[in-house]
Amino acid sequence: MKKIKLRWQIIIAIIIVSFLSVTVSVFSVYRISIQTIREQYIKQSEEKLSALNVLADKELSNLVNIIRNCMLDDDLISVISEEPLVEGSSYYDSKSKTSISEQVADMVSQLSKVEGVFLFDDYNRYIMYLGNGEKTAPYLTYYTTGPDKDADWYQAVEQSKGKEIFWNGDVLNPENRRCFSVVKILNDTSKYKPMVFWS
Repeated sequence: MKKIKLRWQIIIAIIIVSFLSVTVSVFSVYRISIQTIREQYIKQSEEKLSALNVLADKELSNLVNIIRNCMLDDDLISVISEEPLVEGSSYYDSKSKTSISEQVADMVSQLSKVEGVFLFDDYNRYIMYLGNGEKTAPYLTYYTTGPDKDADWYQAVEQSKGKEIFWNGDVLNPENRRCFSVVKILNDTSKYKPMVFWS
């Protein structure tokens, strides 16, 4: 009888030790697996973000180059640096507007995702180009007011010394948060002052 009791005690002890050993092993494997999966997920995410970063850099670099080519065009500079035919007018004459519109249309044709282009010159003239389906109402006020020179984005672009700045949202229509703005001031080097503001 004592042998049977001792046998059962040994069997129960072996079962308990085996159960504990298996439980510890399963828990350890589970923790290692979770850690490995997490590390692989982080590594894949970093690789995808890195690839997206390279694509975004290429797209933004292309955007900046197209904007610079358009803004530094001699014909465009000639048109925007001419004094208005009617003093104090916030509109370009029809010939100038056609010339600017052609330049802007050429630029926009190279940039399929552009929603609008807005140009303010040193004579308080303003021209806007909006893509298909964009509402003009939020932008009409700028024919009389011009851009808000106290706005954070305006201060940033003035301090950029002619470099493009990227701003989250539409700088001229703060209600439009589904885009970003590229803003640039083209400086007239002969007069050492801003000649045109481009958004």
